[in-house]
Amino acid sequence: MQINGKGDVMLSVLSGLVPHSSALATKGFMPLYRAGEPNRCPGCGGQQWIVGRMMAECGYCGSAVPMESFSTYSASPRITRHDYQADYALPPELRVVV
Repeated sequence: MQINGKGDVMLSVLSGLVPHSSALATKGFMPLYRAGEPNRCPGCGGQQWIVGRMMAECGYCGSAVPMESFSTYSASPRITRHDYQADYALPPELRVVV
């Protein structure tokens, strides 16, 4: 991997992987991890990924790539209360302390 005079590392990395990639990089090319499809790392060309909720990381070089679609909701359940009168039907140890 060579760095040109401007220090464009991504430009030089992409030039070896994608035809006409220098034009793509200057126009704002953004590699995305797409679930269910073969994905190549923009840094090393590897295909082993560690997939999280929002990012996927290359198993070889550690390049992080954002996922194409992800959920911003956490795994914790959402609890809402609408009827405070139902609180009186609960045993005292389960009532909300105000």
